[in-house]
Amino acid sequence: MSPPDIVSGEYLRERQQPRPGDNMYLHLSDLLLGLKQTMSGTQPKRVLDYGCGGSPYRFLFPQASYIRADLPHIDGLDHIIKPDGSVDVSSGTVDLVISSQVLEHVPDPAVYLAECHRVLEPGGSLLLSTHGLFPDHGCPYDFQRWTADGLSRAVLTAGFKIESLKKMTSNKRALAFYQDLYSRFLKKNKKTLFGFIYWMLHLAITQRRAHYHRWCDEYLSDCRVVDASSNHGFYVGLIVKAIK
Repeated sequence: MSPPDIVSGEYLRERQQPRPGDNMYLHLSDLLLGLKQTMSGTQPKRVLDYGCGGSPYRFLFPQASYIRADLPHIDGLDHIIKPDGSVDVSSGTVDLVISSQVLEHVPDPAVYLAECHRVLEPGGSLLLSTHGLFPDHGCPYDFQRWTADGLSRAVLTAGFKIESLKKMTSNKRALAFYQDLYSRFLKKNKKTLFGFIYWMLHLAITQRRAHYHRWCDEYLSDCRVVDASSNHGFYVGLIVKAIK
């Protein structure tokens, strides 16, 4: 999977205002829901977007002083992430670090999470989302995926206390998400019964994608954002809020 244009208007729109019919709607709408639920009632004053890309979720913190840090190919940064993964932000100077879909691209997650802990003031929050089961998407590289237990261990080891850990786009909705993305691979041989059924399913999804997404929203809403302690063992993403 080629990396997206992270500064395009469409890239930002799909994340800030996801619409049924968008290619990644089922997960991106759940990610936005998870972020809003996790940060409900929180009004940080100084935010570090650590691995910001196009900063698609900056709009969730309109009153905050917003600091952007990433690799040097991104425009308009406040800080460049160094080759060792560290960043020139003073210790204990921000009250929220947001890390959205970054940890899978980090060569050394322990260093990255230690930096998140260092820059936060005591009592500050880390809001971090990353992938469970998801296609490769190098930006420029893609190193790892996470289970709920694995992410919990990494965050706790960095010195945080976990306030909430959620799974996103899980079980039936995760299956619907991948059926949406990859049904084309099952459509070819229409001469067999199952080949014809898969071809019809692919056609129904691609020709009526917005309707398919609305159906998923109506009937699979219980699999959008669920507590990590649930028995949902198949999930596209994870979101954690942790306190220093």
